[in-house]
Amino acid sequence: MSLPRALVRAVSDVSAPRRLIALADRLRRLGPSHRDPERFHIDKSEIEAELRLLARRITHG
Repeated sequence: MSLPRALVRAVSDVSAPRRLIALADRLRRLGPSHRDPERFHIDKSEIEAELRLLARRITHG
């Protein structure tokens, strides 16, 4: 079974794993704040957008 070229390219790209680790770190620290309740939703949306971008990059190359 051979992998799609886009997946091979994405997996071999060093920046993608680093970005995923950084997103995991942000996700671990994510939590609501009484001082800025909207910040949680903003950060959550940014993490979601970055994950979708990485997924699209792996899927479509």
